[in-house]
Parts: sequence; structure tokens; C-alpha cells
Amino acid sequence: MKEERRYKQPTFTESLLPILFMVFVLSVGIGVLSWPASVCLLLSAAFTGAIAVIRLGYNWDSIQQFIVDKIAAVMPPVLIVIFVGFMIATWSYAGTLPMMVYYGMQLLDPSYLFAIAFILNAILSYVSGASWGSVASIGVALIGIGTGLGANLPMLAAAIVTGAYFGDKLSPLSDTTNLTSAVTQTKLYDLIKYLLWTTIPATLISIVFFLFLGFSQPSQGAISADSLQLLVQLHSLFKFGILPLLPMLIILAFTFLRLPTVPALLSSALVAVLVGWLYQGFPLIEGVKSTMGGFKMHMIGADPTQVLSSVKELLEQGGLNNQGGFIAFIICAMGFAGILTGTGMMDVALRGITGKITNGFSAIMSSGLSA
Repeated sequence: MKEERRYKQPTFTESLLPILFMVFVLSVGIGVLSWPASVCLLLSAAFTGAIAVIRLGYNWDSIQQFIVDKIAAVMPPVLIVIFVGFMIATWSYAGTLPMMVYYGMQLLDPSYLFAIAFILNAILSYVSGASWGSVASIGVALIGIGTGLGANLPMLAAAIVTGAYFGDKLSPLSDTTNLTSAVTQTKLYDLIKYLLWTTIPATLISIVFFLFLGFSQPSQGAISADSLQLLVQLHSLFKFGILPLLPMLIILAFTFLRLPTVPALLSSALVAVLVGWLYQGFPLIEGVKSTMGGFKMHMIGADPTQVLSSVKELLEQGGLNNQGGFIAFIICAMGFAGILTGTGMMDVALRGITGKITNGFSAIMSSGLSA
């Protein structure tokens, strides 16, 4: 208690400065100077930490604990992203990803790819209530198909994620929707009814937007010669059939049964290794290695010099060891967020924003601005 009394309560100006600084650094650092986002967030964390030490009297031990606590709070979704990389490597090894890309490239029209990605993920996440499961199954397959078709992958990823969050937001099975209902003491279906006011217009605009972007891409017509070579090589390297689909079916089954995501990813990866070993006939040790270092073409006995660069780009990915950049980003982001919340600056800033609420309109505006 003695140590707590020497900490000063931040003023509204002191609380708002770190947020404004972060906005400025992200805008200039990323938008103008092309700095990595992690560096911008680390600078923001350092600036916030300086205010905490100089103005509020905190020491490093306290600040470090704030950061550690915040990192611990976000570890569940971080684990999911990490183990998605674990799973993707084994899907290449098992022939799951090559098979889905092989047939998807022949069935999907590139002009409709973005819109289809949005709609498929929206449907799956709505019926299951799990956005992560949708992204980790159909989303992974669509990224592979998009790579083969030469699509704009960042835009495709945007379509996948926004579609997944549409379903996760409106689904009565969604954990976040149920949590919001409980915290705000609102009936679940009343909450969903009012969510429709923002979600439906945003969905319609998004579909039109993704259709526009799809038709704005250079027309490819029939499958190009390069894409045809990619398909031929995929078919020559892997055996297709029902078994390579098992890893994805496991993810879908876990999703519909509302079982935890990380065990789903690990189960899918385990089955994928077994399929690659027993069905494809690849060395078991290579499948195990791929989970850590990512999949490489030599693991299945292919001569890397004879493999198309497009096939390498499509399949040589995943692995736990390749998630270092993501972990660094999370640490830097949570460094900023941890100091901001731990010192009370976030609470003071929010009170300043929400203190002017006098009617329903200002309540909604303050809520949106705070978020």
C-alpha cells in the first residue's frame, strides 16, 4: 500500500498524449517512412513508459509487470495464430493444401474469388460461432487457391477475415456475442437485432466492394500456361483422394462441435503427418520436422531445382520457428497497451471521453470513439 500511494494519478492530458503519439508514429512511421509496425509500437511503448516513470513515479519492475500481465491476457489468440503455422506446414506435407488448390483453381472464377471468400467464411462462422475455426479451415484453403491464381493476397486475407467476423458477430453461438450480452445485461437476440443495423449495411457494401475489386483485376480467362504447369506439377508430386481431406475435415468437425481451437489445430496437424507418411509415402521424420521449420520440397523427395517457383511459394510455408515476427509484434503492442492500462492512463482517457454522455446519441458516439 505504501508503494501504491507514491504513484500519481495521471491527468487527462497525460493519458491522452500516449494515444495521440501512437497514432502519429503509426501514421508517419508506416505510411511515410515504411517502418515495421513493431518498431512504431515499441516507440509508443517507450514514450508511454517515460511518462509513467517521469510524471507518475512508476519504476521499471512495475512497468515490466504491466507488460507481462497484458501479454498473458492475449496468449489464447496468440497460441491459435502460432499453431495455425504449425498446421499449415503439415497440410502441405499431407497433400491437403495442394489438393484443395488443385481443384479450387479449376472451379473458382478469379473475378468472384474475393466475394466468395467473404461469403463462405461468413456462413461457416455464423453456423459455428467460431471465426478462428473458419479462418483456419476454409481461409487457409482460399489463400492457397488465391496464390495459385495470382490473386492479391492481402485483399483476399481481408475478405476472409471480414467474412469470418461477420458470422462471429451475429451468431447466437459466438462467445463474444454472448459475452457482450451478459456484460451489458442485454437479451441475446435483442443484441443481435441491433447489431444488424450496422452489420447488414457493412456486409452489402463489402460484397459490392470485393466484387468491384475482383472484376478490376486483369482478366485471366482460361487457366494460363503458368497456372496449368502448377496444376500438373502438384498432381505429379502428391496423391489426391479422400484421405488428404481428413485434416481439414477435423478442423471443421471441431468448429461445428464448438471444441477448443488449439486442440483442433494440433489434432489436424497430427492426422496430416500420418496421412503424409502412410498415404503419400513420405518419410515420417520429415513431416515432424516440417512442424517446426516449415515445409520444404526436399522433404518429399522432390528436387528443389526442378520444382516451379510458384509451387515453392505455395507450399513452402508454416512451422513454429517462422512465427518470430508475429511474436515480436505482439510483445511490442502489448508493451504499449500494458503500460497504458496498468498505470490507469486508459481509464482516465476513457472517463474523459465518456464523461460528456447526456443522451443516447452521445452514448453511442462515445462508445464508438472509445473502441
